[in-house]
Amino acid sequence: PKIRTAIESFLVKDILLISPIKTENKLNQVLTQLEMPIQKVLTKMEVAGFPVDIQKLHSMIENCVSLQKKLEEHIYKLHGHPFNLTNHAVVAKILKIDKNSEKKVSTAKNVLAKIKSPIAESIMIYRTLAKTISNIQPMTKIVANDRLFGTSFSLTQTGRISMHDPNLQNVTKDFIVNYNDIHGN
Repeated sequence: PKIRTAIESFLVKDILLISPIKTENKLNQVLTQLEMPIQKVLTKMEVAGFPVDIQKLHSMIENCVSLQKKLEEHIYKLHGHPFNLTNHAVVAKILKIDKNSEKKVSTAKNVLAKIKSPIAESIMIYRTLAKTISNIQPMTKIVANDRLFGTSFSLTQTGRISMHDPNLQNVTKDFIVNYNDIHGN
């Protein structure tokens, strides 16, 4: 795995040793007592990775793909025939969504949520599954020895730690798919 944070951290440390920053004492304190210790932690996180059960991860992906296919068939059955679920114009036409004031058709989640239609509800779930699959599948490529290695950790201005490639903040956290609704059981 790439260890960008580790390199940045140690480069900054070495630069500080070679030519100390001449700044106000408070800024130097923030750098040495807060920023650099955080960089060390980020480095350790990046090098150690996160534990992951790759078999469960693959199983979860397979379950999501299977459920997405069943949901797709369910949507087609509700509508009467197949259509392109990823084409916003087609979805808008099927759900009879009018253009907004800017002459654009929106099939965003907030628009679909207002439509009391089983097709609209199912499309929202379909999109959630698609997003989940597209965010999780790439993770399988960066797992080694049951550890997930991100390529870059950083600290945001608000104090949050973010991870890039993969960005774990984009992974769907909790959602419920009522399997019985899809199969009519």
